[in-house]
Amino acid sequence: MKNLFFDRCWYNPERDGTLKEYLTVHNGLSCFPLFKGYAQFKMLVDEGYILPEFTSIRLMWNTGRDDEHFIVNEQFQLEGCDGLIHHAGRPGIFDPEEFLERKELPPWEAQHLNPYPEKRKQQSL
Repeated sequence: MKNLFFDRCWYNPERDGTLKEYLTVHNGLSCFPLFKGYAQFKMLVDEGYILPEFTSIRLMWNTGRDDEHFIVNEQFQLEGCDGLIHHAGRPGIFDPEEFLERKELPPWEAQHLNPYPEKRKQQSL
């Protein structure tokens, strides 16, 4: 059975408008941008919002366990932040398509997005 409340939490273009409109409101100050799955990660990469070695992804478990943090590396892979005290992530480097499509994973927050994005000319992933 679907959790209707949970399904309405992450970005939905039909409800939230364009990505630019959504990120204007969900800018990390009053509320954070929440996404689900690989397609939304790829959209952020293609639109130029993700900056390698700066943007991070935070799995929002929020249910009796710590959230997990990953930095997006130069190859647009997810690298676990396992050496940080308050921002744990599982060790290793993960392919975002394979990793973010895992059914057991919660939605994820995109942190430190590019405030001046430019659409990428080539497919980065």
